[in-house]
Amino acid sequence: MDSQASHRHRRRRTRLGGVLLLLLAGLWQSPLPAQPAPVGDSGTATRQRGLEDESAALDTSRAEIEARRGEIQRLRSGQDQRLVDAAMVDEARLALESARVQQESARLDAVAAERRVSDLQGSIQRQDDQLKSLRSGGGGDQSPAKREAAIATAEAALKDLQNQLALQRQQLDNLNQRADLARQRQTLAEEWYSLLQERYLSQQERSRKQALEDLEQRLAKAQEEQMARANKLREQLRQLPAEGKEGERLLLEGQIQEVEEGVYLLQLQLKGERLRTLVGNLEQALPDLDVSGEVLDTARTDLGARLGELRTALDLARRKQSLLQQQIQVLEKRQALSPEIQKQVERERQLLDQLAKRFDTQIKQLEPLLEQAQARFDAIDAAYRESVKRGLTVRHRLPGDLAAWGDLANELAGLPRVIADALLDTALKLRGALAQADVGRWLLFALLELVLLAVLLPLWRMGTPDGAAIAATDNFTLRFIRVGLALLHGSRLALLVGGSLLLLAWITGAAPPAQGIILLLGSLWLGTVLLVGLSRWLLVSELVPVERRQHGMHRLVRGVTAVAALFAVVVMLGHLGFFSTTLRDLLDRLFMVFLLPLIFVSLRLRTVLMDSVRERMRRQWAQLLSLLSFTVPLSMLAAAVLGLVGFINLAWSVASHLGWLLLVLFVWLVVRGVMRDLVNSLKSLVVERTHNGLLWAQGVIDPLQKLARVVLALVALAVLFRLYGWGAESAVVVTLKQWLDAPLFSIGEISVTLRQLLGTALTLVVVIWLGRWARQFTYRWLYARISDLGVRNSLSVFTQYALVLLGVLIALNTMGIDLTSLAIFAGALGVGIGFGLQNIANNFISGIILLVERPIRTSDWVTISSNQGEVTRIGMRSVTVTTWDNQDVIIPNADIISTAFINWTRSDNYVRTVFQVGVHYRSDPRLAQKVMLEAVNAHPAVVAQPEPRVYLIDFGASSVDFRVHYFVDVRRHSPFQVKSEILFAIWDALRQAGIEIPFPQQDLYIKEWPERTHPPAVADMPEGAA
Repeated sequence: MDSQASHRHRRRRTRLGGVLLLLLAGLWQSPLPAQPAPVGDSGTATRQRGLEDESAALDTSRAEIEARRGEIQRLRSGQDQRLVDAAMVDEARLALESARVQQESARLDAVAAERRVSDLQGSIQRQDDQLKSLRSGGGGDQSPAKREAAIATAEAALKDLQNQLALQRQQLDNLNQRADLARQRQTLAEEWYSLLQERYLSQQERSRKQALEDLEQRLAKAQEEQMARANKLREQLRQLPAEGKEGERLLLEGQIQEVEEGVYLLQLQLKGERLRTLVGNLEQALPDLDVSGEVLDTARTDLGARLGELRTALDLARRKQSLLQQQIQVLEKRQALSPEIQKQVERERQLLDQLAKRFDTQIKQLEPLLEQAQARFDAIDAAYRESVKRGLTVRHRLPGDLAAWGDLANELAGLPRVIADALLDTALKLRGALAQADVGRWLLFALLELVLLAVLLPLWRMGTPDGAAIAATDNFTLRFIRVGLALLHGSRLALLVGGSLLLLAWITGAAPPAQGIILLLGSLWLGTVLLVGLSRWLLVSELVPVERRQHGMHRLVRGVTAVAALFAVVVMLGHLGFFSTTLRDLLDRLFMVFLLPLIFVSLRLRTVLMDSVRERMRRQWAQLLSLLSFTVPLSMLAAAVLGLVGFINLAWSVASHLGWLLLVLFVWLVVRGVMRDLVNSLKSLVVERTHNGLLWAQGVIDPLQKLARVVLALVALAVLFRLYGWGAESAVVVTLKQWLDAPLFSIGEISVTLRQLLGTALTLVVVIWLGRWARQFTYRWLYARISDLGVRNSLSVFTQYALVLLGVLIALNTMGIDLTSLAIFAGALGVGIGFGLQNIANNFISGIILLVERPIRTSDWVTISSNQGEVTRIGMRSVTVTTWDNQDVIIPNADIISTAFINWTRSDNYVRTVFQVGVHYRSDPRLAQKVMLEAVNAHPAVVAQPEPRVYLIDFGASSVDFRVHYFVDVRRHSPFQVKSEILFAIWDALRQAGIEIPFPQQDLYIKEWPERTHPPAVADMPEGAA
């Protein structure tokens, strides 16, 4: 590398010295600005001879230029098969630099000659004015003789100046011709240098490629020989007896390992040579890295792939070398312990030691190459990023003076003529290509045209789409297919004409500008028809309710799309090279201005679409989509503003990124809708055709659908990154990696990065979701044969806890926390439990006891303290009881373990209901008991065992009291509903039997009446008083 660098420095010094010599020679040979020649015939003749010599030199230069043009033509056509070396390339470069110097010298001489001609014209004008003044009698009181002498002198001076002007004009013509020849010589020198450099690089690349192929063949042959030797050694190893021959077995195993690792070293050497060849090609092809961004990106990608391949191989080689050192140490110990096989062990140790040295030599040879390639990759990557940045941030400026604006206005006025000429030229080129096409091309065109007609024929036969029928379809896939066919039906003419013209241009081999114009016109025609049709279906068709149809918006979209298509034709013609760069930049800016009405259209369309989306999506997702939908008009606004201020490349980049985003979003929505329909169809089929269809649909298909949605979103994101060109080595991805890998904080000696936090959060989310799914899946599938629901619930909960615990361990590992250090953490956790976490730990352990001992189970009827209801959930920290008032009471697990509670359904599902009924004293109590017992037994919800009972329990103050109790299966019937129905039945039965249910009453006995003047009337006396 040092010798190559010094050689390049010597070549640069040589070229610099040659350029300086040529510059001095050009200045020496260049004619100085013409000075007035001495008055007389001898000076004129001398200058005339000089001009003749210059004309002869020009003829010689023309002959040399024609000869050089012929050499270039022969070199380009391949007639000249000369071998080009570095000296020829340096000579061509020196000639190019000399031609540039001569061209600049000739230009300066022509400018000086023009200035001298202008000066001579001024002198002639002044001399002529002086002569006219003398002839008209001017000049004062001179005598006639003196006036005649002065006139003669003036006439001679005027004639001399006129002769000088003629000679100077002739010299200016020669200088202009010399400048034109110098420009031609410079152009030919550039072309000659480019051809020589291209051939030299091609020869060098072929030479390196041939050397690499020869090396690959030699290495492949050596690899085959080594593999054949390894097979022979394996065969010898198989033929050894199972017992004995331990020393020979060790020696054969060592030889086999030597051969196999030798093969790996050959592969490693081949990878190194491939990288060395690529680096050499890049150093010659891109010496100064002054090329386009696309070339730099390709070189960066290829070099990065080779670098990664060799770096991985070197890492593996280092691990193999370390393993060999460990094997050598083991053999040294074995040699001391097994003296009977000491010789074989020593020989195997020597083999492994030689193999380790070979690895060390190969690694040391490839490490400098890896560093060189990495340095080259860094330089190319930096140049690529700078090229991208420079291309995006370059500002295209408008003309700065009135003359340039006038030229631009004239070109803009002639824009229709240029467009017409471009279309006419396209038609002529297409006709010329058709005239030169042979029979084979015509047959191929006819065959492809028939295929196109066969594809489009169903669209022609298809009738007008029925919008009402499409709107009546609930299936998204069918609706999408029908709308798509309707759009294709409306654009069948554009497909036929545009496809036929493009096929014709491609088959006949028309010139690339013609193919580009045909493709441009056809694609814009088809795109306009499709956009207008899509606007109709989304805004005014039968798919939209009548009250939401936007006829005005549809007309606006149709007009804007048509104008945009016409303007896009003009802009794209400018990018195809039909206009000047200044006019193209102006058209780009005007197109960015045209984005402003599109922003208004996008905002209106966003409102319409969001109204439809809100009815079909959850509220939080609809709000998120509403916020994200603002990116479309904002991006269009940003592109318009950037284009207006002159950042055309950046504006087009924003617009293209927005277009790819909308395309990927559209495809994602379509695929998501189709996938949803397929899943619904599969669920319906499974439910109808299988025994446990509902379990399959809810336990397997639904989770897989959610997983498929996540995978689809990731695929869409990856496709979007690929379309944006954001590869692993792109500036965006590299910057993103830097942000993700930047340390945020430290836990002891562990630095926590954003990547680790996101990975941990994602792991926890996935594990929690998997835990919930595993609990439901195991409860309904894996443990379905367990009849005890409590056991099933406990096992499913334990499965969930196990998955969550595993996920926590994985998350800790993702954070970079060593799991072996958890013992210290457990000790600290014990101290924390002893102080602040005592209640949490108590509830957690109590929850485990509840799951193992199962004093309560899910759906049990319990009474805990003053809370009575059904157990709906047993968690890690608490139990949830739903009371009869439909209130969820959260009870800590520790309270259940430490206090007494009632479980009404622990042993069975039968719960007793007790209530009292009183009958009148005038009624027969035995008949009342019989009637009530029959009414209770007649209810279907009352179980036969234990039997219902009716007991006489008391003689009350107003009634004879009975106690009724019966048992109900609370899993099947509501106790409150059953009690209400039985009470109604007892009421009806007692009334039919003539048995009264008394209301509370009290008898009043009066011992004596107070004295009165007359006795009370009998009607005034209380009942029963006598």
